[in-house]
Amino acid sequence: MSLSASQVTIGIIAAALVSFAAYRTKSLTADGAVAAFAVGALVFGIGGLPYSVPILTFFITSSLLSAVGRTRKQRVYSRPVRYDPRNAWQVVANGGIPAFIVCAAALLPPGATPSSRDWFLLYLSALASANADTWATEIGTLAPGRPVHITTFRPVLPGTSGAVSLLGTLAGLAGAAAVTVSGWLAWPEGSELLVWRMDVAEGLAVLWAGFLGSLTDSVLGATIQAMYECARCGKVVETGRHCGAPARLLSGRRWVTNDAVNALASLAAVAAAWILLRYFAWPLK
Repeated sequence: MSLSASQVTIGIIAAALVSFAAYRTKSLTADGAVAAFAVGALVFGIGGLPYSVPILTFFITSSLLSAVGRTRKQRVYSRPVRYDPRNAWQVVANGGIPAFIVCAAALLPPGATPSSRDWFLLYLSALASANADTWATEIGTLAPGRPVHITTFRPVLPGTSGAVSLLGTLAGLAGAAAVTVSGWLAWPEGSELLVWRMDVAEGLAVLWAGFLGSLTDSVLGATIQAMYECARCGKVVETGRHCGAPARLLSGRRWVTNDAVNALASLAAVAAAWILLRYFAWPLK
């Protein structure tokens, strides 16, 4: 992957503007904005337009969907819904693996395997997973009735880790498709680096890998993610402190936070994409 000084400079400026705007609109905390700048500078500066459009699709749609159906979400959770800005850990959990992939693609020698084109498809799968999970959560919460637990299929309260619904599942598919399509649209025709645009089989592989990543997120959230009981209000929460006091571990592993689950789900999506591409999409060429 060849780099130019102008592309790197434009990428750094764009990353600074996006992260600052996200901080001013309270989409990111201060440390989240710093992390977003680092991720954005790598993606925008090294990857250029093809890599920038998909990650912006994820960030913009996620931010917009968080405010959709606020009244309904307040009724579902029986409390005012606060949209806390994302911190650095959350940014890294969702953007760290895509940023690593961009760097890996840039450091590849000519003729290496995976190629720069292969890395781009894996990059899309990681973002498709993150976007699918976000869309499934934000839209699935608005589903009528109770969702079911992904491992027991028993009805659970909305917002429970591992809860799934038909609406949320379809939203997850749509979220994965949105990133896949954005990657196709941003793919420069006749590019020496990425060669031909991805075909239908490759697009389906990326889409399904992203969707499988979001399902992995639900399974991990239902099985090994740490869940706590607040000592003061009695609510089941995902953090070790609540209401200003330490919470009691109910299930899962302490080190498996929601951010860790998101990162593991992205890795699962990348692995699934490689398998689907190698054994399904590429043999069809």
